[in-house]
Amino acid sequence: DGKSNVVADALSRRYALISILETRLLGFETLKDYYKEDVDFGEIYSNCENRAFGKYIMQGGFLFKENRLCIPRHSIRELLVREAHGGGLAGHFGITKTLEILKEHFHWPKMLGDVQKVISKSVLLVIWQRVLSNQEHILHYQHLVVLGWT
Repeated sequence: DGKSNVVADALSRRYALISILETRLLGFETLKDYYKEDVDFGEIYSNCENRAFGKYIMQGGFLFKENRLCIPRHSIRELLVREAHGGGLAGHFGITKTLEILKEHFHWPKMLGDVQKVISKSVLLVIWQRVLSNQEHILHYQHLVVLGWT
């Protein structure tokens, strides 16, 4: 009886994850269409169509590795990383915390590399915005000096 509770709990968690993603991400349903041709999950997906395959199982057309939703190579990976990265109340999470959050619910190969890439782009953008902001202040100050307002 304990084993059936574990299975029911796993099914329930998977359905909950899918329903949350469906409400938050427009077009999330189309993710299913990418599995068959996906470099990372195509073969696994084909093997799971009728039964579980190792740690992989299909539920509602979505592929899971245990309780983690498999994410094919699609722009949604970057979106999920950005969501996980920006979740902190005191700012953005670092690489380790972002990866930890993602690994709790999702699976894809080379996730760490994707997290590093997205976060480094995010950090570079913040630095660039600060540089531009400082240049605007300098230009404004120079304009005031030219007008003799200092």
